Parts: sequence; structure tokens; C-alpha cells
Amino acid sequence: MSQELAEYIVRETLRDRDPNDIVRQVAFQGRMNWQEAERFVNRVLMENRQAIMSRRQSTYRVVALIVLLMGLAGSFAGAYVAINGTDRARPAYVFLFVISASMVVGVLRWFVQNLRRLE
Repeated sequence: MSQELAEYIVRETLRDRDPNDIVRQVAFQGRMNWQEAERFVNRVLMENRQAIMSRRQSTYRVVALIVLLMGLAGSFAGAYVAINGTDRARPAYVFLFVISASMVVGVLRWFVQNLRRLE
């Protein structure tokens, strides 16, 4: 029973479920009072902290890679049209370039920060 509850806690934590809801469900399923369930949830989260973080990090990396690719594409498109486009279209594409370049800088900054944490 405790293994099933531990798997439930990890699964629901990865789904970003409210911790009080998790504790409530563990207390109900494990027939514990609130304090016992809360201690059990905290213990399971501490024991599985690395697994939870690695699963979340992989999801964040995929999203960051998609944002990086979109930012690069927008930057190149914006720069190209801003340089070669008509005077009327130029301001919009300069704006696209600036926003897209900001996306690229933000993602690269996130990657650097996370690489430092892994070292």
C-alpha cells in the first residue's frame, strides 16, 4: 500500500497538483490522520526529489528548445525583412526581430543557469 501511495505522490507532484490535495488523498487512502499523511508525503518527496527534478528538467528542456528554435526563426525572418523589406513593413519586422532575439537570449540564459546547477 505504501508503495502505491508513494507512486501516487510522485505522479501527482509531477502534474503540479496542490500539495494539500495530495495529503488529503493520502490520508484517505492510507487511513492516516492529517499530520501522519503530511509527514509521509514530505518523506516521499524528499526521497524522490532527484527523480522528480530530472523529469521536470527534461520537459523544460524540450520547451526551451522549441522556444529557442522559434526565436531563431523569428530573428532571422525579422532581420531579413527589416533589411530588405519595404519601408512600410520595416517597423513591424524590427519589432519581430527584437522580440525573437529576446526569446533566444532568455532561453540561452536559462540553459547556462541550469548547466551551472548540474556541475
